[in-house]
Amino acid sequence: MSLDCPQEANLAAVAKQLHETAVQAEEQIAFAEQQMRAAVNLPTVVRTSTANFTGISSGTVQDLNQLTVATTFDNTTGGSGFGPQLFGGFTQFLGAGLYEVGLTCTVVASGAVTDNSIRQFLIQQRRPDPTALLGEVVIQTSGIVLFESNTGVGVEASFVGEFRAEPGDRFAFLFYHENVGSTVTVNSGANLWASKISESTLTRVL
Repeated sequence: MSLDCPQEANLAAVAKQLHETAVQAEEQIAFAEQQMRAAVNLPTVVRTSTANFTGISSGTVQDLNQLTVATTFDNTTGGSGFGPQLFGGFTQFLGAGLYEVGLTCTVVASGAVTDNSIRQFLIQQRRPDPTALLGEVVIQTSGIVLFESNTGVGVEASFVGEFRAEPGDRFAFLFYHENVGSTVTVNSGANLWASKISESTLTRVL
């Protein structure tokens, strides 16, 4: 902290000087408190699917942004219209910085289960680019691969990725499987969420 202190040449104004110093201290304490509160109350949006997403065929990358969702938590003050799966809305509103983005869901085969077939879950950071074929480019990808034995009980997945994003970047949630015996369903109750965990100007995450 950098606070003013009384000087020997200014003894006549010691009382006033001390008052000013106290005000400065209170301002800096208030600012520090805001930073600490922000660290435990990060800008976050959580969206939860309200219906099963059925008929996902083997060998096809499925965009889970098509899930029917409802906003179950939003402290961004931007309204429920901002969500991690909407094109650029989340990062456009909150600005450049480090984002933590997560997916939690359960996928179940609609019929036969191909022994030890894969279930791949991906989160991609995509940036608008008018020169690209689809109008955007992939900046970074985070994901996991799970395997399902022939039990038919489904696979539960939960993971997060951290992305240094710019305003307008969006996060795509993708699913892929190789269960050739039947299609796969993403059960309702899947959670897609994102938090801004730091500004881009910070050299480290606090």
